[in-house]
Amino acid sequence: MSQSIAEMIEETVPIKPEGFEDCLGPWGPQGFDYYCGEPLTWGFKLTRRIGEERFTELGKLGKLKYVGSIYDSDVIFVTHELSFEEAKSKYGPVLRCDVGPLGGWRSITFGTEEKPYEFRCKECDWRKEPEVILKTIKGR
Repeated sequence: MSQSIAEMIEETVPIKPEGFEDCLGPWGPQGFDYYCGEPLTWGFKLTRRIGEERFTELGKLGKLKYVGSIYDSDVIFVTHELSFEEAKSKYGPVLRCDVGPLGGWRSITFGTEEKPYEFRCKECDWRKEPEVILKTIKGR
């Protein structure tokens, strides 16, 4: 049986950036697809306000990302994001990619008809991948 993405990533758990140990929580999955609930982003959650200067400094050390809703969001210091290859490895082949009538992103589905995994977050817009182009379905 193959390792899960989380298990592969956890083998190399990153350390917190120096000088920011006091304001970053434990490492782990932080951002999830709002439709299927699967993790998309791993990293450290910012646990308290740190001021604009330190926030800018932290941003220079890596990617900062807001996750959650407009009413309840968190800032994450990102160490890993789900890639197209990892999604295929974990969930199976691309079944379809749904776009709107004008070509706007809707979703991508991996797996089988019996056990599909549909992702609707913009982070999963992998339409540049050749396999996805072939499976794109234009909606009405």
